[in-house]
Amino acid sequence: IAGFERALQQALALNGNHPEFLHWGGTYLCLAGLHDQGRALMERAAMFHHRAPLYVSGTLLALYAQRRSQEAIAALEDMAIDIPIYMMQLCRATVLADIGRTEEAADALRRAVALMPALATELEAEIRKWMHDVALADRTHRLLAPLLPPAPQPR
Repeated sequence: IAGFERALQQALALNGNHPEFLHWGGTYLCLAGLHDQGRALMERAAMFHHRAPLYVSGTLLALYAQRRSQEAIAALEDMAIDIPIYMMQLCRATVLADIGRTEEAADALRRAVALMPALATELEAEIRKWMHDVALADRTHRLLAPLLPPAPQPR
């Protein structure tokens, strides 16, 4: 993480206003446990492009990582829910499951699987790809795994 932070500072010095860079850098820092720094970068990204689906996904994940899923719902309700990006639906499922809205979470997870069928069998690997905090990844997998739609039966 220290190396990533140094690289992030160098890149910000070159272009400190690129919204996607700010968003992804901020999301990574939040998921790595550096919530204040990550949130500050994502808030900077919001000044340029706050309604972008990927920004909203990152915000949802950052709030979830900080155990603030109830606040994440406000960001979620500010956005159309049928965005055809699997990550948006996966993030939606995560925060909804975290606050106990399991039917809505299962629906979002079904949408994510429809957009990226490999999730049906590779959910844990996908979660670990974008959550580097092991405890957070474990918690997320425990929340979402029971909500996966049943696999189709071979004929």
